[in-house]
Amino acid sequence: MLKEKIAEVFSVKLYQLLGIFIITLTFGLTGCSSEKPALPAGNDNSAPTPIAQDTDRFIVAGSGTNLPITMKLAEAYKRKNNINIEVPNSIGSDGAVKAVQDGTLKLGLMSRPLTDEEKAVGLHQSISINNCMATC
Repeated sequence: MLKEKIAEVFSVKLYQLLGIFIITLTFGLTGCSSEKPALPAGNDNSAPTPIAQDTDRFIVAGSGTNLPITMKLAEAYKRKNNINIEVPNSIGSDGAVKAVQDGTLKLGLMSRPLTDEEKAVGLHQSISINNCMATC
């Protein structure tokens, strides 16, 4: 009985997170520049070089804190919408900010809120649960 209740609660939470993820992707896919510069120099992590963003493929990168749930949500979203969401290794919150700022990513994963300076250059925090995502 307890096991079934835990599974039910987890299932509801997963669908809620999936809904939030889909909404975030919807906003992340609209209104951003089409330029695709490379990841910023000085990146200590081994994230792959991003490819051009298109409607069949979408890259979400940033803080490693978000990666496990992001990978699960990306898999579920792909099954439902046939859009490949790539989640490379961590580039960190700062790497996500730089990549969104320069147009390499349309959606960056962060394990901290945006700073006032980051907001001042036009970045927006779309979702804030325990972590947040920066979008242009």
